[in-house]
Amino acid sequence: MKRLTTKQVLKAIGEPHLQLIDADGCWCFIYSDKTTGVFDTYRIYAMRLTDFPLCDWVGEGRGFVAKLKKRSMSGRCSEPEDDYHRSYVARGDSGARGEEE
Repeated sequence: MKRLTTKQVLKAIGEPHLQLIDADGCWCFIYSDKTTGVFDTYRIYAMRLTDFPLCDWVGEGRGFVAKLKKRSMSGRCSEPEDDYHRSYVARGDSGARGEEE
């Protein structure tokens, strides 16, 4: 199996304000845009980056960023989605991006 890195994931997502860190038993996307004042985190419970394929990581990261941008444009303040993990990713279903919570 080819080694998967956070650099590959972030490059595929293409969002300059996004980081992906190993957060002691889970992985955490961190979005921080100082120019707009938007900051949020999103955890995915996986021990290893290789627990999911690149397409799932990219889908989760892009979905997280899209929700943040939509929420910040609407002016709504809501609780961050930290500690939330979509069940279809845990099942390994890659094509379920259109679902709304």
